[in-house]
Amino acid sequence: MRSVAAALVSAGVLDDAGALPLVQGLEADPGLRSRDGLRPPRPLPAAMRPGARAAAPALPSGPVLAVPASAAAAVSQAGKAGERAAWRPLVLVLAPDRVTLTVAARLPGTGEPHAGPFGINDPGRRLAAADDRGNSYRLGFSGGDSFDMTWSCGQFDLSPLVPPGARWLQVTLAPGAGPLRVDLGTPPAPTQIDAGPPPSPAAPGEHVLDAIAQATLWRSVATGRRGDRPLPELADVIAALQTAGALEPASPAAARLAALARRLGIGSPAGLPTPDDLPEPWASVLHERDRRDGPTAVAPAAAVLPEIDGARFALAGLHSTAEAATLRVLAWGWAPHQGQLRATLDPFIWQARDNTGRWHIAGLAGSGGNGHVDLYLTLLPPLHPKATSLDVTLTGRSHRVHTTVPLNWQTAQ
Repeated sequence: MRSVAAALVSAGVLDDAGALPLVQGLEADPGLRSRDGLRPPRPLPAAMRPGARAAAPALPSGPVLAVPASAAAAVSQAGKAGERAAWRPLVLVLAPDRVTLTVAARLPGTGEPHAGPFGINDPGRRLAAADDRGNSYRLGFSGGDSFDMTWSCGQFDLSPLVPPGARWLQVTLAPGAGPLRVDLGTPPAPTQIDAGPPPSPAAPGEHVLDAIAQATLWRSVATGRRGDRPLPELADVIAALQTAGALEPASPAAARLAALARRLGIGSPAGLPTPDDLPEPWASVLHERDRRDGPTAVAPAAAVLPEIDGARFALAGLHSTAEAATLRVLAWGWAPHQGQLRATLDPFIWQARDNTGRWHIAGLAGSGGNGHVDLYLTLLPPLHPKATSLDVTLTGRSHRVHTTVPLNWQTAQ
């Protein structure tokens, strides 16, 4: 029942807050069950029909700027445990409600979580930032470990906000380290961005099934398993989406998902057509899934995406290892896995393709509040060792955004 409700929430059919008490009531209703399990679908309650969803949160007004910090040299610090970490600034993001500098540090590949170079060294008030007008700023650090636990993914949030018209911002991130100066007067070169509806606009349920497929594929590649847990709830999900008018009876997305399940050796509902060919991105990911040849480096990849389905996103740097890459993203107006019913079915699908032709799918992690969130997109399989640019595609329920960012690599120490 919760899987069905999560799919309806992801399709925009209903709102999470309104769906949860309905699900709890339905789960407690003995009349819904029989000896053979759930009875055939019956008409949806009014609150679970199309249009019964809350309004999207308001976005901050004003421009958002993402400036690569590519001129910064790595700073080496020694932790209390004796380990050393060389970290690099990535991208400075300036928005009406936040100013954030993302950083990354390469840590010993012990396979165990780290506190990170800044947590280990407890910088406290030793960090400083100032602009050309003489204004001073406080820096607050937050972050965690990457998917493979070999990078410390961090960021500095500055307060107060940088006033409009400031020409540069200078940040000193460690005692004795040279200051990092980011030019705010000359905006970075514009990034080519294409925005519009998906090439083949589909019912909202098609997008939900594609999100389920991508989550299933990412989990299989990330765990290294050729088989995975079956999808016993998929038949009920498809039936509910069709009942709600969010999915056509002959769904291409359902056929794609069934074909992927067959390729991965996992169960799927009987009776679904299974085409012989997978979409190019999925086929490429499966073909390259065992690669361990990614560059060990960082790239100050930066881009500000236009509003899509009520949310805003800014690409804020990338770091890579032989096994995977992590793309940093700041978001507004949306958060991953929000609500008790959303599970992994968020309304956005991220994919990337490097300039060598290798495709990558993204697994999301993140946290935040106050209308914005910090995302970590783990890209699998790893980037090609000769990749020099990355095409990033973000698909929502009704729109798609595509941009290409250069990968100006800086080697990790």
